[in-house]
Amino acid sequence: MLRILAKQPLRTISTSTRRCNQKSPEPDDFRPAWLYTFARVASNISIFGIMTYAVFFYDFGNDEHVFQPVRRWVSRQKSTLFALSPDEEKFVESEKRKAEAGGSPKSHS
Repeated sequence: MLRILAKQPLRTISTSTRRCNQKSPEPDDFRPAWLYTFARVASNISIFGIMTYAVFFYDFGNDEHVFQPVRRWVSRQKSTLFALSPDEEKFVESEKRKAEAGGSPKSHS
């Protein structure tokens, strides 16, 4: 008798009503796995883009708002990026004077 009990598999108690060999009533997902990755990446990129637009470009009116310090800082950085240094300004002025005094500047061929 003990030999018969040992050969039978032990039953586990489960709270689910679905048996292991039955299929789920929901159909399998027909979408490919890469679609989920693409959707997640596209969502993150669009969130970043909307935040960037709101901080730097959206018109909140003439009143002071929370993004004004960031916009002023970016404006200063842009002006220093596109401005000439004092040495470059001296060089440009000397080239202008040479061009006015001697006709056209020398071309390097």
